[in-house]
Amino acid sequence: MISDANPEAEGALWRCHKSVSQYIMRLYDYLQPRVVSELSDAISKIHVSFDGWTTKGGKRGYLGIVAYYVNHHGKLVDLPIALPQLIGAHSGNNMADIVHSTLKKFSGGPHSIGYFVLDNAYNNDTAITSLAVQIGFNATHRRLRCGPHTLNLIGQTLLWGKDADAYDNEVGEAVVLDEEHKVMKEWRSDGPLDIPLAVMNYIKTP
Repeated sequence: MISDANPEAEGALWRCHKSVSQYIMRLYDYLQPRVVSELSDAISKIHVSFDGWTTKGGKRGYLGIVAYYVNHHGKLVDLPIALPQLIGAHSGNNMADIVHSTLKKFSGGPHSIGYFVLDNAYNNDTAITSLAVQIGFNATHRRLRCGPHTLNLIGQTLLWGKDADAYDNEVGEAVVLDEEHKVMKEWRSDGPLDIPLAVMNYIKTP
């Protein structure tokens, strides 16, 4: 039916369930030399951020790696350069090995690497310490904190205090709509939660 509508369309159809992933990998391999060339022409250091992500069910983990730099036109660029699979635990040493391997493919060497902006997690501290040994820099000087994540943690502490999990309801504790005003009144009487709920519109994970 598709070929009857357009004879050229049949040749463009995906042939199997792996067609899309294979196409993406071919495109990535094609673009990688261009990205390397772009980064080598940068007039600034190459600054890096990375963060782990796990699929639903925890079957697969990935590490998104983004480069930030000023290109030869003087424009600030943020460029995702890799999304490698993270095999095993999301440990700092494991992430450091993957990031180091990726940077060797894309950067012009240790002298071109600048700062690392990461969430305030302990394994990220370990990752930078490990990278500092592998690449050769001062971990304390190059490790920057994520501003939005810091504000998010502050907001959660103001709203929930130190024991945020205490406010997570179980499935069987769902509130009937008629009783919601009673629950909200109780929450607002609990210390930091006596803050206008409108503030919550501005305190959320980016």
